[in-house]
Amino acid sequence: MMSEKICDALPLTWDIRLEADAPTFRDFFFNRKFYLKQLHEGRMQTVAALELVNEDRKHGAMTFKVVGDGTGVLPKLITLAKNLPQYESDFKELSNYCAKSPMKFWKDYYQKQGKKFP
Repeated sequence: MMSEKICDALPLTWDIRLEADAPTFRDFFFNRKFYLKQLHEGRMQTVAALELVNEDRKHGAMTFKVVGDGTGVLPKLITLAKNLPQYESDFKELSNYCAKSPMKFWKDYYQKQGKKFP
C-alpha cells in the first residue's frame, strides 16, 4: 500500500498493511473497523483506523473513511483497487518518490533540532 502522502507520513518503513479482525455477527449492527499498520520497532503498530464505506466489486475497488489517524496527514477517504492498468508505471513512480521520503524526513528532523544534516 503506497501513496506519496503515506510515504511522507510514514517515511521510515515501507511495510504498511491493511488489517481487520475476522468478521462477526456484530458487524451487522456496527461498522467493521480496519487498521492501517506500519512496521515499527520490530512489530506492527496501528497508524489509523478505517471504516469501509463503499465496495465496488465490478471494478475491484474499496473506499474507506479514515476515522482515526495517528499521523494527522491521511486523507479523509482512501480508495484501494486491484488489477489497474496503470499499476506498473504507478508503482515505479511511487517507488522512486518513496525512496526519497526517509532522507526528507531526516533532513527536516535535523533542521528542527537546529543541527546540521550529516
